[in-house]
Amino acid sequence: MSVRILSETWQHSQASGSSFLVLLAISDFANDQGTAYPSIPTLAKKSRLSERATQYAVRELVQIGELSISRNSGPHRSNVFRVMKGAKSAPSKGARSALVQNLHGAKSGIQMVQPVAPKPSIEPSCITDKYSGRPKNLEEVMAYGREISLPQSECEAFNDHFMSNGWKVGGKAPMKDWKASLRNWKRNGSRFSGNGSSLFRNNRYETPEEKRKRLQQEEKDRFYEETESRRHHSETV
Repeated sequence: MSVRILSETWQHSQASGSSFLVLLAISDFANDQGTAYPSIPTLAKKSRLSERATQYAVRELVQIGELSISRNSGPHRSNVFRVMKGAKSAPSKGARSALVQNLHGAKSGIQMVQPVAPKPSIEPSCITDKYSGRPKNLEEVMAYGREISLPQSECEAFNDHFMSNGWKVGGKAPMKDWKASLRNWKRNGSRFSGNGSSLFRNNRYETPEEKRKRLQQEEKDRFYEETESRRHHSETV
């Protein structure tokens, strides 16, 4: 364990929630170069998360640039993780050259001109977020699932299903209110599987009649979601 890597993760990481817990767990295993090779079950146990939630957290850390993975390159073909934010690298040759030039300019009385970023052409508040109807991550889905007494496995199934189809209701319209969709998922669970479990737990192909009923129900769900979203908007205005 490298105390330096763990300390710098605490100080400099921009991750949050489950992702931060997993990054701390990896940092706790890391050496001074920021590398470690714990398994997903080990990280899940140390982070107090499920293995699926741990995998999502690792994927998010890679996406935000705080972790890299070398697959099958560790002992017994394990994955090797490297904490990217923990170990600060030395300045490159180009950076050192620029620093020297700035110092010489200061000594000679020359004022160095700093580049100014161009002003945005439109106000940031005018930009529409086309992903506003989606949850931020699996942790947010699971948090709301606990509020409505939906099992963790169902939250994960909901997240997997809509991530695979681009967060579209009925496979067509973009999702406008994921919380309303999660409530629909809970209501429809018993109708499709008989015991409130996932729509896809039976792992079988649906019959044409089942497909027709499912599509009809998805149309009703989309109408219900849009109606509830408009009602919620009118109450908050």
